[in-house]
This record gives sequence, C-alpha cells and structure tokens, in this order.
Amino acid sequence: MTGGYVSGCAVADLAPSFGSLDFSDVSEFLSALSGNEPQADLAEPLGQYDFSDVVAFLSAFAAGCP
Repeated sequence: MTGGYVSGCAVADLAPSFGSLDFSDVSEFLSALSGNEPQADLAEPLGQYDFSDVVAFLSAFAAGCP
C-alpha cells in the first residue's frame, strides 16, 4: 500500500485468466464493490466502500501486470 492506495497487478487481477487484466477483472471488481466484499475495499477509509476504492482499482488496473 502506498499513499493510502494499494498497488500492483494482484489487486486488479480478480478474474481468470490470472496474470493479465481485462474487462472480466473490471466486472468482478464492480460486483465485489456492489456487494461490499473485502477485495473491493482498496482505499482509506477501510471498511467504507466508496469512490476512493474505484480510483484505487483503476490505478492498479492502469498500471497493468509485469
């Protein structure tokens, strides 16, 4: 976690095929966010599911996988 946000491919890589990022990862994140599931709680304040979590996911997704 850096600057309040989690970084790295693993954070955004939520759906098969693992090791690459695609729309299925976005869909899985949105489903987790709407269900208040822990894998969607990526940013402070932890325990609150909000736009900060979306920004953190999009940042990790944009960073891609090594």
